[in-house]
Amino acid sequence: MSSGSLTRRRLWAFRLVVLAMAIVLPLAAGELAIRIMFRDGGTTTLGGPGGREFGYRYLDTLSERRTQTVTGPKAPGVTRLLILGDSITWGIGVRDWQQIYPNKLLNLLDHAGGRRFDMEVYAYGGKNIDGHARAVEAKAEELAPDFIIYQWYNNDIEIDVQGPRWHLWWQEWQGHYWLTRHSWLYETLDRLLSQRAVAKGWGGRPSYARHLVTNYAEGTAGWTLFADQFHRWASYSNAYAKHVLMFLYPQVPFKGQYPLEDLNARMRALARPHTLTYPAWWMGRRVGQNVADASGTGGYVRKSNGQAGFLAYGPAIPLGRGHYDIAERFRLDGSASGTVEAIDIVADGKVLAHRDVAATDCAAPGAWSTVTVPIDLAAPLTKEVEWRITVAPGVRMSIDTVSLPVNYDRLEVLDLKDRLNTFDTHASIFDSHPNARAHAELAKALAEWVLSKT
Repeated sequence: MSSGSLTRRRLWAFRLVVLAMAIVLPLAAGELAIRIMFRDGGTTTLGGPGGREFGYRYLDTLSERRTQTVTGPKAPGVTRLLILGDSITWGIGVRDWQQIYPNKLLNLLDHAGGRRFDMEVYAYGGKNIDGHARAVEAKAEELAPDFIIYQWYNNDIEIDVQGPRWHLWWQEWQGHYWLTRHSWLYETLDRLLSQRAVAKGWGGRPSYARHLVTNYAEGTAGWTLFADQFHRWASYSNAYAKHVLMFLYPQVPFKGQYPLEDLNARMRALARPHTLTYPAWWMGRRVGQNVADASGTGGYVRKSNGQAGFLAYGPAIPLGRGHYDIAERFRLDGSASGTVEAIDIVADGKVLAHRDVAATDCAAPGAWSTVTVPIDLAAPLTKEVEWRITVAPGVRMSIDTVSLPVNYDRLEVLDLKDRLNTFDTHASIFDSHPNARAHAELAKALAEWVLSKT
């Protein structure tokens, strides 16, 4: 072998060593820096690298209780609060239980003077509106709260998750999970990039905000389920508390137009007098089928097949005292005569109202018609109201929706996006749960509202 050839090989070997060192040394330095920077291993940095459990402090360590709670009946002269929430209210990311907003709120109220307060809190990570509805249904009458406060966050509408979760391209390769377990640098970069990708909609996927606005648009199955459960929560809360508040915790920070303003506007609309609408394809049936139809709500209708029976029934909802006109939007799909359907409004096994709908009550075949059935409810709360639409034999028809006006006169909304978009609210760079400062601001805002009512 010539000396020139050997020299060239040594040169290439040297270059490869230099290249390897240029890659390995910065990575090693980065790994060391991350391990020094986050040497807590996650015990004080929520979502930080290291795999150690975040170190919470509890009011009661054995039960892991973090909020003060009521015991027994409400004492004379005491104003009671019932607070409902998810991981935000539980205080994920805030170590000291005294710093989470329910406890700070109670302290602020107690020091305001003039009244005594107590509090019950139902909150845990991932709790959505259906869980809150079950809580007030089961406990509100017994607790007799003066105030019910519901902490809403945008993912509350995802009772029935629509579409796959985000899975990003660099997470597909075989070594991804091995590296997240063994490299703090890789784990840190993965978490930060994942947050950015979901927020901005990288990789051809919509951003999380766009996903919520689009996949949970009015008329979709996801929104219908949320609106149904929201109605249950609001009806029970309105019946059992003197004052009801839903406060909207924002997705912060943001610049310019709030990306979820459309969703917030819909939440405010739900709290005002509005029409509660159920697509027929969402309700129960004994006959007929759901058929795609561009003129129907959500792109479908419930279509009869000539058989007699329940074409649509449900959904057994609570209603407060008052007058209701329950409206059905339907269409004849062929010529008919005589009675085409019967509508019964039922509660607690009793028929509250009945209407036979004749062909003469309908528009020409192919055109949509609306008929209403009025009911009057005297009780403060009638718990299970449903409608049963029975199609006559041989009749070809389609049902679009059943709707009724609702009003929760004690319910108010507090939108906190502008108040919280003025400072860093995040528990850590890895997690957007509110930090102690954000909890303090929440407590102040809620105390102002409660005291304005007392």
